[in-house]
Amino acid sequence: MTKYFDNEFQSASGYWHCMNSSDLGNGSNIWWRFPRSINISLEEYIRILALNFHATLKYLEKSDTLLFSWKSQSDMRKFKNWANRKYRECN
Repeated sequence: MTKYFDNEFQSASGYWHCMNSSDLGNGSNIWWRFPRSINISLEEYIRILALNFHATLKYLEKSDTLLFSWKSQSDMRKFKNWANRKYRECN
């Protein structure tokens, strides 16, 4: 796989999202898989999402789920392009 985030969409709320839809039945979109695949800590990943790419974040502790989205398609694409480049470099 040459890219990790292979799908982008705008939800009914107007926010933009990107995801790995390659194998949803086996958890391809579990939030912590990407940072582990590029060898960064989960904390660093959250900082990068918030500070570098202006993502809106919400963590659901009960289900260990991190939700992230963007008001701007441009910011989402900047993240997606960065993430896919890092993924290629590390894998």
